[in-house]
Amino acid sequence: MFSGKDFEHNDEFYHMPVYAPYSREKQHVLLSLNVPKSDMATSGRFCRECTRPDQDYAMSWIKTYGQGPRLLHAAWHTTIFYTSPAWEQHILAAVQYILGDLDADATPSAKPKSR
Repeated sequence: MFSGKDFEHNDEFYHMPVYAPYSREKQHVLLSLNVPKSDMATSGRFCRECTRPDQDYAMSWIKTYGQGPRLLHAAWHTTIFYTSPAWEQHILAAVQYILGDLDADATPSAKPKSR
């Protein structure tokens, strides 16, 4: 949907805190924050509870759990999220994946894909 390219999006993002079980060893990341290009500060100070030491902030990922697919998408709130064709395609693909109508590689991102 995004052609593998960075894009700018201003919004309030939910991300996994340090103590969350999130790991690229377990999930296949679809979208993540580009931390060097983002504003991770709160009032000019970094939020200790919401800053991950690994600087890895996945915004959307998939995984297989048991025999079913799982998806996390950090819900966003702005109008562009609901009106942009790229975002609409991303959400449609997510729904199709969850329903089993769309195959996707859920290999964890940190593990190499076999060819």
